[in-house]
Amino acid sequence: MIWLKNIVSNYLRFFASLASMAVLTPIIIQHLGVESYGTWVIVYALIGIVSLSDLGFATAAIKFLAEAQSNNNELVRNKITGALVFVYAILTLFCFSLVLLIYTLELTPRGDIFLLLGTASTIVIGTSVHRAALIANGQQYLVNWIAIVGTLLQAFLTYKLLQQGWGIEGVAMSHFVGTSLQALCCVPIANRLARMTTDFSKVREYGRHIAKFSCWALIANTSVMIILRVDPLLIERLASLEAVAIFAIALKIAEQALLLNKQFSNALLPLVSKIQGDAQENARAELLVYSTRYLIVFAAPFLGLLAINAEDLILLWVGADFVGASDSLSLLAIAALFSTMQFNAANINGMSGHPHWVGLSMLLSAIVKIGLSLYFISMYGIVGAAMGTLISSITCEFTINVYKSCRITGVSLVSFLRRSLLPGIFCAIPWLYLASVDEVSTTFSDLFVMNCLYGSAAVLLFVCFFLDHDDRYFFGKLLRNSESRYAKTNPKTLPTTR
Repeated sequence: MIWLKNIVSNYLRFFASLASMAVLTPIIIQHLGVESYGTWVIVYALIGIVSLSDLGFATAAIKFLAEAQSNNNELVRNKITGALVFVYAILTLFCFSLVLLIYTLELTPRGDIFLLLGTASTIVIGTSVHRAALIANGQQYLVNWIAIVGTLLQAFLTYKLLQQGWGIEGVAMSHFVGTSLQALCCVPIANRLARMTTDFSKVREYGRHIAKFSCWALIANTSVMIILRVDPLLIERLASLEAVAIFAIALKIAEQALLLNKQFSNALLPLVSKIQGDAQENARAELLVYSTRYLIVFAAPFLGLLAINAEDLILLWVGADFVGASDSLSLLAIAALFSTMQFNAANINGMSGHPHWVGLSMLLSAIVKIGLSLYFISMYGIVGAAMGTLISSITCEFTINVYKSCRITGVSLVSFLRRSLLPGIFCAIPWLYLASVDEVSTTFSDLFVMNCLYGSAAVLLFVCFFLDHDDRYFFGKLLRNSESRYAKTNPKTLPTTR
């Protein structure tokens, strides 16, 4: 079953990245020092500007290629591929020009490092259409396996170069090698397995259609990048490089926690597009309710425990010098929970022909976040940055996307909250309370075992008291069918009473 392969490989990819980060971050800090690590964080944040050169076309590529694949229209698919290849050739040139411009104007504290990372980003953008073709073809697991190998290679190179005294240059060089190889390896695989046949006869027509969708994806991606990368830049201006380094630890952990939850949603993207292409309204409603329901069952106890154990985790991981990031991490973990609640809702909005709602929600979130961070950082330091993220995620991302997805699918908002969110949260509460009054963990093993026990107990409560016939029906159908067959089934109707 392709969907299961994709989900499993998504999580394996994530855990490979998580393991690499967990092992390497203390080593990098030890070799670079706190201030130099802060410089690396600033340069890495600036490189996010370059990644926006994609202009949202990656999301559009997955959507339109998956829809063409679902309809078995090879001619349309070839024309879409041709339009995407043409567009990405232009985007690649634009990306590298932007890198050279920023380098020439000396807008970064380490231009040499920025140039190296920017070149890697250019290569990634230049091969984005190949990755999109594999994902749209249901072969995201291949992209994930390539990424896993690249991540392990990058980790090995980082360690060896730091041991040889390369410093921040070694970290940058390993990033360049690992990232570039991942991107380039997708090209021959996509050409062979995803049938990358190009037809340039309708570049203008299909390019215009794709660009219309992509403009909102661009707004959403730009906003997400601002939300994730603006805080280190603001903290550098309003505080210090040391404060940047401390906050970066909290942000890095929170991002990994958020990515863990996002793997499930990402694997469902082609499935959402196929359902849309087949006009399966009831299937779309099912997907919204139940996929969110299962996601929250696992996410609520995990992120809750992260918020409670923030100080212990940071102290055990990177030491007492960074324990000041614990309050920020607790707030960011709660913000990540609200972001997780709207993942599947945002995917359904975007893939159902309403990307403007996703773009609008993220744009408002970015604007609110910048305003609040500027105000709160000046008053509360790095904790203020986390406060801005939490408030913006609740008021903008969660509220707007959940409301619109319920309107699109015909699911009442009350039904969505009752069936999707409340069971997982209620099951997590008693174990989160016990974790909050538990003794301080002195080792990683203690912390890991405790969190596994409490998290498993929360899931067990859900299985015993909340898992019903509709859950078993939906999950069993997923297990019995591939993505293409699932899109064509006649699902049960959800309760939509308003």
